[in-house]
Amino acid sequence: MDEKQLLVLIQEDGYGYLAERISFDEDMSKHCSMRVGGRAQGYIEPENIDEIQFLVGLCRRHDWPVYVMGNGSNLVISDFGLPGLMIRLGPNFGQKSEAKVTEDGQCLTQSIPAGALLSATAMEYARAGWAGMAFAAGIPGTVGGAVYMNAGAYGWEMKDILTAVTALDARGDVIEYSKDELDLGYRSSRFSKQCGIVSSRGVILSATFELHKSDPEIIVSDILQMNAKRSSCQPLNLPSAGSAFKRPQGHYAGALIEKAGLKGLTIGGAQVSEKHCGFIVNTNRATAFDVYVLVQQVQKAVYEDSGVRLEPEICFLGEGFEGCGIPTHQ
Repeated sequence: MDEKQLLVLIQEDGYGYLAERISFDEDMSKHCSMRVGGRAQGYIEPENIDEIQFLVGLCRRHDWPVYVMGNGSNLVISDFGLPGLMIRLGPNFGQKSEAKVTEDGQCLTQSIPAGALLSATAMEYARAGWAGMAFAAGIPGTVGGAVYMNAGAYGWEMKDILTAVTALDARGDVIEYSKDELDLGYRSSRFSKQCGIVSSRGVILSATFELHKSDPEIIVSDILQMNAKRSSCQPLNLPSAGSAFKRPQGHYAGALIEKAGLKGLTIGGAQVSEKHCGFIVNTNRATAFDVYVLVQQVQKAVYEDSGVRLEPEICFLGEGFEGCGIPTHQ
C-alpha cells in the first residue's frame, strides 16, 4: 500500500476528513488483549457503514491488503506486522436500531452495531430487565467478534439469541443474513473461515438479537455470580487472548494440558497459565512468536500424551505462523 497515494485518493473521493483519522505504522499490540504483535502499515476506526464501504472498496480496487478487527481479544498479530490497512470496528461504529417490543411486552428485538462491547451490552440489557445475554457479560470482545466466532459460555452461545446479521459482502453491498444462513457452529460461523481478512465471506456490521423480559435483579445477580466464578478460576490479571484452545469433543482443553504436565510451561514471555491451563498468558514482554511456539508445544505434547489434537481458539494473523495444524492467514 502506497501511503501517500492512499491519502490522495481519500481526498479525491470526497472522504478527506478520514485522512486525519488514519494512522500509519500503528503498534497493534496496544489493540490486542495479549499485548503482543507488530505494526500495521495503516490503521483506522470508521464510524459508520458508508466509511467502511469506502475504505474496503478503495483497498480492493488497488489490491491493498485490508483487514477488520474488533476488540482484539482473541487475536495475535505477527511480530512482522501487517501490510495494508487494518480497520477496527470500535465502540464509535454505528448506532443501535430502535428496539421492537412485542405487544405483550415480553420479547425485545434490536440490532446492535458490530463494534459495541459485548460485556457492556449484556449488562445494559440485564439492568433493563431483558434476559438471554447474561452469559456474555464476561466475554471481553465486541458484538461483531462474538458473532464471528459464535462465542459462548456457561452452556450458551450467540446463536441462542441471534436472529440476523447485517454484513458487507464481497461486492461492497450491505446485505442481511438470516440466522439459518450463518452456518453457526462451535466457535465458528460463515464469516470465520479467514481470520481478520476481508474476504468474500463478508464483514459483520451489526447483529440482531431477541431477548425476553425478566427480573433485572435476578439477571444482574446471575451476571455477578458468573463473573465471580470467572475471576476465581481464570488469569484475568495477566494479558491473554482468552481460551487458547477450542474444547475438544468429550474433553476439556485445560484438563488435557494439565494432565500432560504443561502447567507453567514457558516460552520467552509466554506461559501456560498456572491458574488455568486453558489460557496462555503474557508474563514478561512476550512476542507473538513466543505465543505461537508455545501453542505448538502444547499441541504436540497433548497429542503425545492423550492422542487428542487441540485446535487453537486464538486467531493468528500475518506472516511467520506456519505448521502444527495452526490455521494461518496472510
